[in-house]
Amino acid sequence: MQNLEDALIKAKTLGEIALLYAKTGQKPKADQLLTEALNSVNSIQENYQKSNVRQEIIRN
Repeated sequence: MQNLEDALIKAKTLGEIALLYAKTGQKPKADQLLTEALNSVNSIQENYQKSNVRQEIIRN
């Protein structure tokens, strides 16, 4: 359970930070962090949770 929570928090946080970098025009750093966020999402085993987190990152 802890690994799931860690992956969820990591993915959401990296997605939010990537958005901040994108808003400040730092596209390479934003792309890097977005890639890390999506990799973290892919480590989530539960498809429902994976889908929810992916959608949350995209919505932002």
